[in-house]
Amino acid sequence: MSKIAELETIWEVPDELWLEIRKVLDELDPARGTGRPRVDQRRALDGIIYRLRSSCQWSVWKSATEGTSESCITR
Repeated sequence: MSKIAELETIWEVPDELWLEIRKVLDELDPARGTGRPRVDQRRALDGIIYRLRSSCQWSVWKSATEGTSESCITR
């Protein structure tokens, strides 16, 4: 069995990885012209990564996201 190289821990999506993820999102989940404006997808993914890496509670999220209202987290 070959040894798997360890990956660097990430807290935010690196630029080159984001470019690949964005291609997939644009293809599978294109923006619609109606309804609510979309949130910044990269920032949303960074938030998911932060949450998974830190194991913080969602209620603590407000202070970690520079004052984002809690209502947007519970949707």
